[in-house]
Amino acid sequence: MRIGICQAPLACGYQYNQGGPSLKNSDDERFSDQFGRSVRALSDYLGMGLQIAVSFALFVFLGYWADGRFGTSPFLLFVGVIAGLAGMVLVLLKVAGQANRKK
Repeated sequence: MRIGICQAPLACGYQYNQGGPSLKNSDDERFSDQFGRSVRALSDYLGMGLQIAVSFALFVFLGYWADGRFGTSPFLLFVGVIAGLAGMVLVLLKVAGQANRKK
């Protein structure tokens, strides 16, 4: 005897297996699959953003530090900014190339 509102077990999402009844809903499985893909894509984009930010900040900081060390006030800072921008472009090209290979 079943207790509950639903009288037809398969209509309510119950499936019988060797261990007994279990609740299995195909919508929940699709949601978890979509959620997993979304998290993977989000982690890819966050990783790319972190690489861009760190590469740019590192080169700008090195240019600023070198200006203070050698007394070449804005020159090496500008070199660091240009090197940081070049690093950003290289990271973007690498990620775009990987994305094109996946398709």
